Amino acid sequence: MNKKYLIIHIINNLSLGGAQKLVSDLIIESKKEFELAVIVLNSSNGLFDEVIKKENIQIVSLFPLSIKNIYKIIKYLKLADLIHVHLFPLLYICSIIPGKKVFTEHNTWNRRRELKVLRKIEKKIYKNYDGIISISNKTRDTLSDWLDGIPTKYSPVIYNGINLKKFSCKPIGKHEYTIGMMGTFSAQKDQETILRALKLLPQKFTATFAGDGELQEKLMGLSKTLKIDDRVKFLGRIIDVDDYLNSIDVYVQSSNWEGFGLAPLEAMAKRIPTIGSNVIGLDEVIGSNRYLFKKNNPEELVRLIKYIFSKREFYVKAQKYSYSRSQEFSIDDTNSAYSRLYRHIIK
Repeated sequence: MNKKYLIIHIINNLSLGGAQKLVSDLIIESKKEFELAVIVLNSSNGLFDEVIKKENIQIVSLFPLSIKNIYKIIKYLKLADLIHVHLFPLLYICSIIPGKKVFTEHNTWNRRRELKVLRKIEKKIYKNYDGIISISNKTRDTLSDWLDGIPTKYSPVIYNGINLKKFSCKPIGKHEYTIGMMGTFSAQKDQETILRALKLLPQKFTATFAGDGELQEKLMGLSKTLKIDDRVKFLGRIIDVDDYLNSIDVYVQSSNWEGFGLAPLEAMAKRIPTIGSNVIGLDEVIGSNRYLFKKNNPEELVRLIKYIFSKREFYVKAQKYSYSRSQEFSIDDTNSAYSRLYRHIIK
């Protein structure tokens, strides 16, 4: 019998986010093939904590600091056949851990790249990993530009995927007028453009946002300033994504930058018309200029939404396109690609 290698995922937390969802989905899909554990800096008690615990996978949190937790982390790191690291600052912290390890690059841009002095430092940091995985072609391109080439033996592009069997399709042609978006309220996302677009749309249109974050209060204030707060719902963190998506009629991923975009992909899998800001990474997911709008441009977003809802045939066409596009991003393919990479590096 082949040995079941131990793979340790290390990530900041398991709250709502694309990287966190990837970890959760990979664990569910790969648990028959590998032994698994997760190390987090802080326990978030969020959606993905619960999902992973239901799979009987050990989650160890560094904070609050305790001898018990430190002992567990050291034990797992010593036993690990491979460590899979996600996000900053763990990119830096884990680069000094001995043993085989890979890092997944989840974004096309980050604030560190504004500081040119970090370029040489990051070249050395990334070189300490056996593999650097990018979640889209443009994620890899921008990283390669930053580092003047990716300094590892393995640097594949592995698209994120979703469990396509998990989502039930919404009816063809039937809709109300609710706009939806899932995501943190942070500088990366741009819910503000949706609010400003809603102000320009007819009264029958409403919006619901799922997620939380540092900019939520500011955006709630903006909805009041724009006098559209009676047409907007801020739901906070959600548990049932499928239930949330059943409540909306068009999904808008308004972002300032993205590495990929799992949330819009989930909407697309439910046959919900899905549009996004035309930023690198997200454009690879949406896959058609017809459903992309210039970022930070509410007028262009309004034009696109009005077009989709102007005729039943346009709405149906958008539904069919979204669904067919989503079928190209299966978690089975993602998991298989990671599995092959893990085994290449371990051996």
